[in-house]
Amino acid sequence: MVLVSPIRHTWVRRLKLVASVAGPLSDGRGFVTRDEFDEKPFWQGLIKDAIWGLKWLAEFLVEQPSQLKYIEWPSFQSTLKTASLTIVLVALLIVALSSIDSVLVYLLAFFLRRSA
Repeated sequence: MVLVSPIRHTWVRRLKLVASVAGPLSDGRGFVTRDEFDEKPFWQGLIKDAIWGLKWLAEFLVEQPSQLKYIEWPSFQSTLKTASLTIVLVALLIVALSSIDSVLVYLLAFFLRRSA
């Protein structure tokens, strides 16, 4: 819910609905609705969240060098085999797609000449 308050300069606040048992303040259906606003300004919460995010990021980056020793790096031979396989498969896909494209172009030209 967005409220405009020119006096306090707190433009965005959260509205919380509180459910309660039926009582003298209820509307007869068993619920009491009450507006509870967070009193801190929007910008204060935004800055607090940004600082928390930067703190978390800094902690994460400080942890990373210790995690590098747990990584099992592939050998040069393994990397060479994987790269070679990738290049061969890409070449086969290029040939297959080019062939299919050529056949479709030929068929399109054939049917367009025949119908004219």
